[in-house]
This record gives sequence, structure tokens and C-alpha cells, in this order.
Amino acid sequence: MPKSVLLLASLLVLYPAASRAQSPARVDTVRVDVARPGPGTSLLDAPINRTEYILGPGDMVDVSIFGALNRLHSVSVTPEGTVVIPGIGVARVLGLNLDQAQERVRDVVFREYRNVEVNLTLAQVRTFKVFVLGDVPAPGVRAASSATRVSEVVPGVGGNGVARRNVLLRRASNDTVKVDLVRFLQTGDLSANPTLREGDALVVPTVDETVQVFGRVAFPGTYEYRQGESLAQLVSITNGGRDFPSDAADSVRLTRFVNREQREFHVFSRAEALGAAGRGFLLQPFDAVYVAALANFKQQRTATIQGQVVRPGTYPIRPDTTTVRDLVMMAGGFTPEAS
Repeated sequence: MPKSVLLLASLLVLYPAASRAQSPARVDTVRVDVARPGPGTSLLDAPINRTEYILGPGDMVDVSIFGALNRLHSVSVTPEGTVVIPGIGVARVLGLNLDQAQERVRDVVFREYRNVEVNLTLAQVRTFKVFVLGDVPAPGVRAASSATRVSEVVPGVGGNGVARRNVLLRRASNDTVKVDLVRFLQTGDLSANPTLREGDALVVPTVDETVQVFGRVAFPGTYEYRQGESLAQLVSITNGGRDFPSDAADSVRLTRFVNREQREFHVFSRAEALGAAGRGFLLQPFDAVYVAALANFKQQRTATIQGQVVRPGTYPIRPDTTTVRDLVMMAGGFTPEAS
């Protein structure tokens, strides 16, 4: 018999023997059952909070088992809201946060194995579709993930140049949230820009009623009227969540239409506008707020001297007090060539 045939026969005999020699109890390496997908397209603006993130179909989770049995299962939440742990069982995790889902998976694993530690971690967030409707270009379906916020799928400014302040976020659970994108864009308040869920519908109404803010604030302009908003809330938004600019006058004037022609006027100090008085004063459609700027606020007065002085240049002066002699002395006096 040729040597090559004898060598092949020897390998076939030795391989099963080697396999039988390995004890199942010695399986202490981590086994990955499902290949991990590549990096997701969802960009996170903060670490995932285990007690707040709610699992849903399409989420990818890692189930790690250590102890008497060492395994790593990368599995996806099924459309029915379950995770299938190969060779162990099925755990229903729909609507649970990560900590609750981990306890549910532990219960399933403990039915088959003892003396093991079980952990569940989120490997990749799910994607789904939401509906963007109303006064937006090309209304329809948008792709989103559980980390996507309203501002990422709704234009921040409408066709009339007025920013969105009354976006209706309708959940599949029939809850409705009114989203104020201006508060988010100008103050950075993330609570005004919630994350999306499966089945959400975003309805953007046309802008009909507005309020105007003029003068010395951080963001003057025309704002969409938001029902129930107070003067203090609007002033805070127009100043980016901070106090008035340092050169703003200490009076906030509000003009309001009583009827088509008649108007009434209200005057607040800056402290009142941001305090209890402003919080108790509710705005009405077409109100106008004006904050004057202080003239010559902390403006330095200067005078310039040139020619035959030791140090020609520009020097600070006190109006109606500094004399020409004082200015010459600040410049180091005359040179020998001075006339």
C-alpha cells in the first residue's frame, strides 16, 4: 500500500481517539454562538442607563455564563420579545430594563446549571421606523434607533423660519408628549428632546400664533407661542438658560393686544421677570417682549497722542477731567525736538 494512503488512514484513526480523550468537564473556554455584528450606526449621546433602557425586538445582547460552565452567547431579541439562549432555554424580556432582563435570564439558566454567574449586557441598540407627519418637507417614514432623539428626525426650523416648539410625540401606548425643540437647542435641556420608541408618530403643526422678543437678550427673534408658558420660562429660553447679558437694562417691557387695536403694557425688573412675578405671568399669543441695552456700558474712553512725545499712542482718559498736560505726561513728555 502506498505510504500516502497509510498516513491518511493513521490520521483518521487517531483523530476520533483524540476527541474521545477530551473530557466535557474541561470545556472552560468561552464559546460565541452568534457572530457579533459590525459596529452599529446608532450614535450614543450618553452611556446607556441599565435601569432606564427598555429592551425591544432587534436589540443585541450578550449573555455571559461563568463558573462550572463558561459560555458567551450573543443573541438578538426576537420580534416576539424573547431571547433564545442556545442549549439552555428561552427568556421573555420585552418591556424590561437591562437589570430586570438579567434576572429573567438568570432564572432560565439556573434551571439547568448551578454554581454559575450570569450577566446580561447590551451589545447593540435596535433600529426601527417612526412616522414624521405634518408641516415638514417629505413627511413619511424615518429610520431611528432607541438612541435617536426627536431633533434628529424633525427639522429644527419650519418653512417660515420659526423654530419648532409644539411638536407632538404620540407614543404607541397612546401617550402624547409636547416637544419644545427651542428649549433643547438654546439651553441644552435633553428632557425637551426625548428619545424615540417603536411606533412613535411625530406630528409637526403649522405655526399660527407667535410671540416676539426684541432687544438685549441672547437670542432675540420670533418664537412659536406655547400654551401655558410663563414670561420667566420664555425669558430663560431667550437667554440660553442663563441670566440677562451684562449690558441689558434693568427693565423688561411687555406689550399685549387687548383687541385688534388697543394694547396694554407691563413692566418688570430683570429680577421680577425671572422670579415669582415672571413665573406667574402667563404669555398670550402675539405678546412682544422688549429689553433695552445700556448705552456706553463700561465703555473705556481714550485719547490718542502722536508726534514729538516719548511714547506716542492711545491712552485711557477720564472725560471732563483729563487735561492735555496729563495726556502728554502719560506719553512720557516731549522729546528735545518738540516745538
